[in-house]
Amino acid sequence: MINNLNNKKITNKLKAKKGLTLIEIILVLALLGLVLSVIGKKVFDNFSKGKRKLALVYLSQMKESLDQYKIDCNVYPKTLDALITNPGDCPSYDPQGYMGGKKKLPNDPFGCAPVYESDGETVKLKSLGEGCQEGGEGKNTDIEFEE
Repeated sequence: MINNLNNKKITNKLKAKKGLTLIEIILVLALLGLVLSVIGKKVFDNFSKGKRKLALVYLSQMKESLDQYKIDCNVYPKTLDALITNPGDCPSYDPQGYMGGKKKLPNDPFGCAPVYESDGETVKLKSLGEGCQEGGEGKNTDIEFEE
């Protein structure tokens, strides 16, 4: 009988110790949150850097299209829309356009239209960055294409 009583006490103690306490769960969640916030910041920073590099590739491809236009028309276009539709002042204009047959000018990786300036002989291209506004700091800084 005493032996049976001791077995019941041990069994009851084991049943009581099965789960985690609320404090233990909160501590685990807090630690997970801390680790994920550190890792998440690095992942998002790398994602932003990748978008900026992709914007440079985008501007480089745009410059190649502008150079092809200049070869055919002897001058850079007044606007980027001339890469899609014939402005009418270039007799050697490629009927497919200069953007691979696209019907509209693609935006940069940030969803912004590129900034284009030309005097006919030189070109200035830039992406406005994450904020889609001139200037800015950090990840909102403008990305200029330079040869």
